[in-house]
Amino acid sequence: AAPYFAFLQAWLFYGEVESLRPEFGLSVDPRHLGARDVGYWRHAFSLLPLQGSDFLADIQVQVHRAGKSLALLRKICPEHYLAGRFRDRQPAMGLAVTAQEQVELRAECAEYERCMREVAREETVTLAEKVRQEVEVRAARCRDLQERHKEAREERRRQVAKEQEEKVARQAVLR
Repeated sequence: AAPYFAFLQAWLFYGEVESLRPEFGLSVDPRHLGARDVGYWRHAFSLLPLQGSDFLADIQVQVHRAGKSLALLRKICPEHYLAGRFRDRQPAMGLAVTAQEQVELRAECAEYERCMREVAREETVTLAEKVRQEVEVRAARCRDLQERHKEAREERRRQVAKEQEEKVARQAVLR
């Protein structure tokens, strides 16, 4: 059971696979791991039928999709908080047989969920916040442009005044 739980830990929390050989209902095709198109999603990680366990077969599709989604997220956005940055906060995979072990595992999972929701709130920018930030950036650019225009206008005014003074001075000399 320990190898399967190690696989689940890496796959479900990080989207990582330690071995390229087919095991635990997952086949990895290294030819598609570097793909940056739909071939990655369709071919890099394939589901294999599991033998001998109806329970594992029942959850296999969800396990496959979860890990595959995390693998894609790590590929396109490796700094995302769900892409394995908070490994130290993840509960350990294991088999909870007794009622007490189940209670403890549920508590660990609830704490992890609470922690990740907090991280999500801290790191996720809402659409309204993003729009507000973009408006602030545009306003700052506009103020900068207005300031540069004002400075250029003032410089041009000084230059015209200087040229005017020089013209008057030349005319005074000629008289």
